[in-house]
Amino acid sequence: MVFTVHGVNDKDVLHTAGTDVLRRFTAPARAAVIGAIERGSRKSYDDIIVINDYVLEAMPDITALRHHFIPNPVDEVFFSAPRIPHRPSLTRHLLQVGVISPRKDILASIAIVREMVRGGTNVHLHVVGPVVDERYHRRCLNEIARAKLGSVVTFHGGVPPSYVAEFMDRADALLLVSRQETSPMVVAEAHCRGLPVAVPRAFGLRWMVTEGVNGIFLEAPTPAGDALRLSEFLARGPDRDAIRRTAIARYELDRIINQTINVYRTALGLEPAPSRQAIGA
Repeated sequence: MVFTVHGVNDKDVLHTAGTDVLRRFTAPARAAVIGAIERGSRKSYDDIIVINDYVLEAMPDITALRHHFIPNPVDEVFFSAPRIPHRPSLTRHLLQVGVISPRKDILASIAIVREMVRGGTNVHLHVVGPVVDERYHRRCLNEIARAKLGSVVTFHGGVPPSYVAEFMDRADALLLVSRQETSPMVVAEAHCRGLPVAVPRAFGLRWMVTEGVNGIFLEAPTPAGDALRLSEFLARGPDRDAIRRTAIARYELDRIINQTINVYRTALGLEPAPSRQAIGA
């Protein structure tokens, strides 16, 4: 049997309890039970597909099992959609993509933007994604009003992937400040469009971002520090074409398909198949 690890459920439980007192109180115990059950079940698999080094860190028992590193494939639209030439302007356009919920920590993004404004940077935060937590959405709107950022932050709602690609082409950086992720596809998608990212030095992001090349890590002790680092990074002008080339080589669909097929062939005791590229040569 082949198993692909797409998430770290015991870690996720700790960050999805919300404001429910009972769920928050029982989260550590529930996480421990889930972790123990999943460790036992993983022993029954012949091969495990690991999408990111973070999986081995969160599930060290996998290191003793036969495992294969294969990243998640990126939606074809982020490769094939016509690129909109990025034209730098006096305003820094930051993009956050994801559902509106505490786990995505949009309030932290708003705090960084607030400090960029205070530091004299013209900036606009575009939040793309559906509202799944109305209470949290209201908290965000209240903070925007309190900080007088009504003209600086826009919620666009959910949009199709092709529209997300357009947002990425027009943005200066993707902002991701989630409290828990495994291997966030939005970072891979952004890189495939040539968009640098600003993310925490945490979870799978540590293996997706090279500091100062395709993004920066938000690790300053205050939002003001992160705001300054982000402003300075964007002022240096990241090489968007180089970011895109590297990402396409890493996430190219045919390559991932071939690697995945060969894992299943290995599990069945068969020889690896020639690459699809070689077949067409």
